[in-house]
Amino acid sequence: MATTDLTYGGVVPTLIEVVPELRDALDEHIRDNDEILPHVFFGCVMVPFVLNAWKHGRADALARCLAFLDAAMASPDPSLRELVAVSFVEAVGPWDPMMADFIAIWPPALAEEAAAQVG
Repeated sequence: MATTDLTYGGVVPTLIEVVPELRDALDEHIRDNDEILPHVFFGCVMVPFVLNAWKHGRADALARCLAFLDAAMASPDPSLRELVAVSFVEAVGPWDPMMADFIAIWPPALAEEAAAQVG
């Protein structure tokens, strides 16, 4: 996935192209909020979806999500990197020992952000 194609403004629609399983959740999010709120969507929808995929061994969905998040974290768009850092990585809680096995499978840009947050 080309990181130059990802922008903060288009991140959620692009995510739905990669992870169509999130379409119904996005539709509900828009009904509830009258617009796409990326931080809310990532924190309240994306994080639980990815954790559920990991816990239940849904390898395909998990791989697509992590690859997308990694590409977003490597984007030249600082707002997009902040979105992933705050509303995904921080929301997962990389300092929580119970998340260590999950974070151990993260691709490079996500893993680097998790390590930076732990200090």
